[in-house]
This record gives sequence, structure tokens and C-alpha cells, in this order.
Amino acid sequence: MKSGDKFGFSDFYAMQKNRDYSYQTIYDGEFFLSYPKTFNDPFDSMVLIDKKEFELTFLKKYIEEEASEELIAFLLSEKASVFESLKRCAKFPSFFHEGSLLKTLDYDELKKQCDELFEAYERELERVRNRYGVACFTINEPHRNMAMWAHYAENYKGFCCKYNLTKNGAFDEQAKNILKNIHKVKYLKKFEQLSAAKLLSIPLNEVYNNAYINKYIRESMNKKFYQWKYENEYRLIIEKDDKNFVKTLENDNGFRIKFDYLKELYVSSDKLSLQKELVIKEIAKKFKVKYLLLKTNKGNVSLIEDETKLNIHNIDIDLLKGKKGE
Repeated sequence: MKSGDKFGFSDFYAMQKNRDYSYQTIYDGEFFLSYPKTFNDPFDSMVLIDKKEFELTFLKKYIEEEASEELIAFLLSEKASVFESLKRCAKFPSFFHEGSLLKTLDYDELKKQCDELFEAYERELERVRNRYGVACFTINEPHRNMAMWAHYAENYKGFCCKYNLTKNGAFDEQAKNILKNIHKVKYLKKFEQLSAAKLLSIPLNEVYNNAYINKYIRESMNKKFYQWKYENEYRLIIEKDDKNFVKTLENDNGFRIKFDYLKELYVSSDKLSLQKELVIKEIAKKFKVKYLLLKTNKGNVSLIEDETKLNIHNIDIDLLKGKKGE
């Protein structure tokens, strides 16, 4: 990218699996954005709610006048649910004052109602999560990115795409919209919880379009546990109904958008088959970009271009660029 972008560097990389649909998507000049429910890490973009805070908020209309700081502290310190703790306390007359409402409540029934409501909110929050598609990129160059080759390119069986959002030194309208929606992932040891009190103040049928809920969930998609920090990940997060993007395909796992910013392709020469090279070559030929064959750099923890394999296509691309003065 040139000056004017918000990151200050040029290239993004994306690992792809060795699957027919992966090759077809790139050949079509598109990119697939996945719904969070498909993520391999169950903690990725998780909505965190303190269940005890939810229970206490639910019970507030019953115990507000009697919810002393001492009682709240006790309930929070117990491992059991708020209802189970109150149920045990109710057996001891000295714990509650004479005539206390807390002695008369049906805690089993309240727990059932609260659990059902909690699950209903969880279902709505999951609907909100999966109204967004996520595309994952890294700024780590593929030559020194062995962990991601192993994790996301099926142990080197897949391939890697290099992208740059500029065309002839400028951003087109689609690129500008992409830049507005792409963010650097924050790697954290502790995550912000969704306020249970705030959640319960929102009617169930309003959760899907609530600004607070959507802001929390969008921001959660830019956060991962600190152990993933080596990925140097950037994420494009788009609402599936965003009219700024042309959706070309949608299924239960996500959707595609136009993404014709391909600059180079990388494949492992150790995992190369004739069929795979022919497919990669067709993609490279269509977009007039190079495809590079990488091999193990012996004696170093890195990959280097395999110069033992003559790549006529790349020579032609160099000649073409030379004629254009690029």
C-alpha cells in the first residue's frame, strides 16, 4: 500500500487449503469470509458473560431490598449457582430476617426460568456473531512463516496468496471499503465480558440490531488469546448484508466477495504435484502474477525460492513488466 493507508506497509498474505474450492475462489478473483461458528479455535470471538452476574441481575427484582453487600459477596464467593446458594441459606432461619421474602421463593423454578432466559440470549448473541463474515490475513512473509504453513495450509499441501490493495498506486472504491473494515488483531490475556446487566436491559427481540451488542461482538472478533501473537493477524470483518460489498456466493459457512488484488502465489516445491502446479499456473496466468516455488532452506529455519525448477511463466511476467516499465 502507498501513503494514505492506515497500516503503513504494503502486503497481506493469506494461507489457503489444498481444496478445489480454494483454487476456484482465488481464480474467480474473490475471497471467502467465514462465519465465526466455523473457527477452529472455540475461544476465538467468544462472547463472555458472567453467569452469576446474569443470575443476580435476574433475581434483582426479587431480592433488591434484601441484597446486602454481605449477601452479594457470599453468593459470588460460592461455587454453586446463586439459586443453589440461596436455597441452602433459606434452610437456616438466622441467615434471613423474620418475614424475609428470600425464605419463600421457589429457587428451583427461578433457576429454570433464568437458565431458559440465559440460553435464549445466548442463541440471539450467536445469531449476531454469525451476521459477520471474517477473512484472516497475516503480514508474516511466507518465507519465514512455517507455523502458519503447517496450521492453515494443511502442512504445506496448500498455497499462499500475496495481496496488495493498491492498483497503479491508488485505492479503488472496494479497497477503500476494505480498509475501513480491516483491523489488526489484539492479543490479550484477559478479555472484556459482556455486561449481563446491560444485556438483560435489552429485550430479546431487539438484541440482533442493538448497537451495544454489535459493537461488543465486532470488537471481540479483533481479539485473540496472547499465545496466537506469532500470527501477526489482520482481520477483514464485514456484515453479510453490507451493501458496499458484492456478495457472489453464500452458504452455511460464510460468503464470498470480489477481491481482485492478487500479487503473487507461493507453493511448497516439496508438496508439488503436476496437477497442482497446472492449477496454480492458470491462476497466475489469469492475473499476470508470479507463482513462486519454495523449498526448505537447509541449515536455516526458513524457506527459499527453489531455483532448480525453471519457471518459464515468471520469466514471461518479468519480461511483460519490463516492457511496461514497471
